[in-house]
Amino acid sequence: MRGSSKSARDRTDLARQRNLLANERTFSAWLRTGLSAVVAGLGIARLLDPGGSLPIAHSIGVILVLTGGGIYILAFWRYGQVSRSLKQENMSRTVKETGRRFFD
Repeated sequence: MRGSSKSARDRTDLARQRNLLANERTFSAWLRTGLSAVVAGLGIARLLDPGGSLPIAHSIGVILVLTGGGIYILAFWRYGQVSRSLKQENMSRTVKETGRRFFD
């Protein structure tokens, strides 16, 4: 009986570790996406309009850079929110509930 309890505790600890690692992977993906948007914005503004005379290329570049910055802010906010939830061992919220709160 004792072995069963230890085994269940080990599985719970491993599940928590997997959740923490999944949160870090998601954070990393958000950062890559934000970086891609920033680089695309800089590239469009610089490569398509080297002289600065084409306002549409400049506008698209600015929009992409701002979007990348917004993605960074959301990534840090979301990572902190999920990390706090996991570290408080508040496992009662499901991923679906957390997603619903994020998009509401």
